[in-house]
Amino acid sequence: MKHIPYNCIEVSAFSEGMASILTDEGVGFINTNGELVIPPVFEHIQSPPMMNRYMFKEGLSAFAKDGKCGYIDKQGNVVIAPEYDLVLPFSQGIASVSMEGKWGAIDQKGETVIPMEYRFVQTMREGLCGVYKDTFCGYLDQSGKTVIPLTDKYDLIHLFHCGMAIVSVGNWKLDLPKQNENESNDDFLKRVGKKVDENFQKNSFGAINQKGELIIEPKYQFLSDFGDGLAAAAIDGKKMYINTLGQTVFEVPQYDLHGSFNEGLAWVKSGEKYGCIDTSGKLVIPTEYDNTLVFKNKYAPVSKNGKWGLIDQNGTVQLPIEYDAVSTVEDGYAVVKKGDTWSIIGVK
Repeated sequence: MKHIPYNCIEVSAFSEGMASILTDEGVGFINTNGELVIPPVFEHIQSPPMMNRYMFKEGLSAFAKDGKCGYIDKQGNVVIAPEYDLVLPFSQGIASVSMEGKWGAIDQKGETVIPMEYRFVQTMREGLCGVYKDTFCGYLDQSGKTVIPLTDKYDLIHLFHCGMAIVSVGNWKLDLPKQNENESNDDFLKRVGKKVDENFQKNSFGAINQKGELIIEPKYQFLSDFGDGLAAAAIDGKKMYINTLGQTVFEVPQYDLHGSFNEGLAWVKSGEKYGCIDTSGKLVIPTEYDNTLVFKNKYAPVSKNGKWGLIDQNGTVQLPIEYDAVSTVEDGYAVVKKGDTWSIIGVK
């Protein structure tokens, strides 16, 4: 374990060997040895939160200066000048950016790939990104070419997973609440989540393939993104997992909530406790945890009685459940907090 020798307010998970730190001076970056690589000279924008965008993806990280956002390299050099109001991390060579309420996308040289004319541009995934324009939505490729024509048939479209994207029809009109001045990020996200859940009840969900063909009719009251070829679904009080053809693979009536598969496991909830099932529906990690994060690189943060630790895919505790915060495992390292001390733990 290596203690981080800075007075940190927040420390992110590692990504590409770097973790962002928030101090009283601003946001900077450390390496896996806990050494300060980029001084904390960048701004922390609270609304909307910027901290989760201070991460290196494809060699670049977003940053904020004087209220505007751009991108830096791993030496802290400005690669793309801060001229955008909002930015997302790079994915498959492009990043979504916003100016004056309009969204587009740029490449790693800062050249515009998708013009600034959309209501929103999603992150690129599996070679496609969803875009919204007026009441229409569709998908573009990495060159900005339209692959799935914009249509007003759907109110909401998701990123592609396993060659499928979730779409919804109904009354998806979500005015996101604003974060209150003294409201924590956790409380704010809970309010947003509640608002999203309320809107889910007004919608029906289905899925399209990468040709834009409607493979799964929008009949489900809930449909998660696909993971490991399966999606969590609910219809008329029945809970199940379906495959990419829309066929029911197995039902899960015994659980109150069920989520997407990731690395062969999906979290389910029984009463107030979480556990994991495998892709056959078998419970392989008992429902004993108060809160969880997804499995990533074979480990998942879990909590009991307000404390956090790490388990592996067998459910074996690999890091004692005694910390105030534990990040997901990236690059073989996790960031943990105990009291006021942040530390780096190598996970083997």
